[in-house]
Amino acid sequence: LFALAGLFTFSASAANWFVSQSVATSGNGQSLSTAWKQPGNIVWSSVQPGDTIWIAGGTYTSGISVGKSGTAANQIYIKRVTSADTAATSAAGWSSAFDSQVIINSSSPLRTPAAYIYIDGRMDMGMRLNVSNSGGLPTSADVTGGNFVTLTNLDLMGPNAAPHPDGSSCGTALVNFSGDASGMMIGYGYSPNPGADNIKLTHSRVRGHPNEFWFASARNITIEHCKIYDNGAANSAQ
Repeated sequence: LFALAGLFTFSASAANWFVSQSVATSGNGQSLSTAWKQPGNIVWSSVQPGDTIWIAGGTYTSGISVGKSGTAANQIYIKRVTSADTAATSAAGWSSAFDSQVIINSSSPLRTPAAYIYIDGRMDMGMRLNVSNSGGLPTSADVTGGNFVTLTNLDLMGPNAAPHPDGSSCGTALVNFSGDASGMMIGYGYSPNPGADNIKLTHSRVRGHPNEFWFASARNITIEHCKIYDNGAANSAQ
């Protein structure tokens, strides 16, 4: 019997983690009632390859800064919750109000210096990464140092985008940027620059920045099925 044990390989089941701005104080992330209150509260040492971080709908003021890599066989997933997700609806503290747009208002809404990461807003504009008009090089999605990162169903939004009910924007007065903002950035301003490899942006919107894309040392980049508009501003670099 002991010999048979060596024929099998056991692995821990992938875990579900939760972020919700509705909790009074940040918890251990193990349910919606004990969720991490902000993306900045995620305890990355607890997250393992294959795990999913579910973000409840609402407005957040700290960005996602990915601090753990997945593997080729087990990516780390960051997803907006919907009412169809059993992992979320069966978790303590579930509310149907959580099935709504995730909005992150920050000077750095997303940084992914990690490998095998999949971030999904689940539907058109399901997760809005709204970069504030701050100095330096503010960007909605900084994927510098990333490798095999997929971003989908995101709204990468800058200060020059005026949201309309249908999600479009037009006729907006341009604002002066105190920094040189971009929608998606790889490497610019980094010394040394690690670049990025195998990055995919799909079914997303990129709008309202002086430079919607700014890449340096970017390899194997795919941008497909995206809407890109409202770029440019007074005092912008390009």
